[in-house]
Amino acid sequence: MKTYGIDLDGVCFDFMGAFIAWLNGALDMTLQKEEITSYYWHETTDVTKEQFMVEFDKFGEEGHGYRNLDLLPGALEGLNRLDEEGHKIYYITSRPLYALQDTIDCLEEHGFPQRENLHFAKGSKSPLIKKFGVDVFIDDSPKTVVELTTETRATIYCRNYKFNEHLDDTFFTRVNGWDEFLAAEKVNVQL
Repeated sequence: MKTYGIDLDGVCFDFMGAFIAWLNGALDMTLQKEEITSYYWHETTDVTKEQFMVEFDKFGEEGHGYRNLDLLPGALEGLNRLDEEGHKIYYITSRPLYALQDTIDCLEEHGFPQRENLHFAKGSKSPLIKKFGVDVFIDDSPKTVVELTTETRATIYCRNYKFNEHLDDTFFTRVNGWDEFLAAEKVNVQL
């Protein structure tokens, strides 16, 4: 059996869609997913870094945005299959700490398996991956993917988005969704 580390936003949940909707409403924008070509959104939009951070915190704190995110296709089915096969699952996220209760509530509401294994990284995810002996980790953050390929022994998967397409995938496997991730890991599930 393996120990899996799973990022939440961009891997299990459609954070991008929810936050784009928030920004469009709050700042009277018409931003589309295709326009996000940098992980640091303010670099590819007319939103300043300061505006972005203000709206990011409002979305999470006042709007309870982390409680109400849509699941990405195949995420829950894939997690359930990993659990059924006896694998250990750790959810390792870089969400701000103010999102802890909303995250707990969201994982419970969706019925995530092994949701008691939720951990918030303080900066780097590498220490948690090493601490829990994670064999396989999937993330979408360019910085995290690069760091984990050099700082850990885990097999790394990168959930593909426009903002991480520039990465050289020599040391990780790029996947476009849960079906490709599970197939690469030879986990049998119908999505």
